[in-house]
Amino acid sequence: MACHACWWATDGLTLEINAANMAIAIIAGLAAAALSDRIGRKQILMTTMAALAVLVYPMFWLISQGDPKVVAAAQCVLFILTATFAFVLPATLSEMFPWQVRATGVNLSLNLSFAVFGGTGPMIAAWLFAHTGNLVALAVYLSVLAVLSTTACLFLKDRRGVEL
Repeated sequence: MACHACWWATDGLTLEINAANMAIAIIAGLAAAALSDRIGRKQILMTTMAALAVLVYPMFWLISQGDPKVVAAAQCVLFILTATFAFVLPATLSEMFPWQVRATGVNLSLNLSFAVFGGTGPMIAAWLFAHTGNLVALAVYLSVLAVLSTTACLFLKDRRGVEL
């Protein structure tokens, strides 16, 4: 949704802003994945989702101001948080399932959640923007999802150091 917000907030700079922020997000995601090997995935996921729940509203407000530099900075924060979650999630899911059903469990849980939430994300973003005319309305949706994700993380078992 940060990409959609950037498109709505800027004129003609979306590709450049997205490309630069994606490069930064990839580096941040790799660092988060390496850190999760040391301190545990649960801590990384909970911190990331809690930060997203708190920061998404101010970041979308900044994006709605339309200044390309401010948009780029706010979107970068959102991309880093998203990449941190996305890079740590596959290993977390792999640790949740016994080896006998790991491939099925990971693929079903990951792909169903991507289809339900990722697939409907652009539609929900467009609907919210069309009905409110306000980019910040998208932040409410993302904040609710981040709170739900943070709550789900509370139930994760820390598998750091456990032989799988």
